[in-house]
Amino acid sequence: MRADTANGLIGANAYLQETRVPMKVYKEARAEGDTAKMERAMGYVEKLGSAAIDHKKQADKGLKEEAKQARAEAEENREELAQRIKERRTETQERIEEARNPEEAENTAAENNSESKPVSESTVNLTYTKDGEVREQSGEAEFTAVV
Repeated sequence: MRADTANGLIGANAYLQETRVPMKVYKEARAEGDTAKMERAMGYVEKLGSAAIDHKKQADKGLKEEAKQARAEAEENREELAQRIKERRTETQERIEEARNPEEAENTAAENNSESKPVSESTVNLTYTKDGEVREQSGEAEFTAVV
């Protein structure tokens, strides 16, 4: 809550509570028939009431500014969210394209990476043993299961 909003709300409430005393005096003066006292009491009520209205206007102005600021923040958040969604959608579409065309994805990756070296067929069929030795893999896959 902004300071001017809080000040307006507190001030309006305080001035409205202060009007109770002159209103009580006005009612007593009316019962007694003292018109001069009634006029003075109503003068105080009018002053306090106008001050309460001024504070209410200040609070309303502050609330409008708060609402305007909240709308602006909400719009910024929506724009950020839309941007993130677009980025994620683009990433997902790229992954889908890579999955559909793995050869094209490898070609584009190789083109994008200028430091990459061409892969020779001799390095493609290499496997490593448990001892860390490199040996050439035959065309067929070997499966072993230890139970």
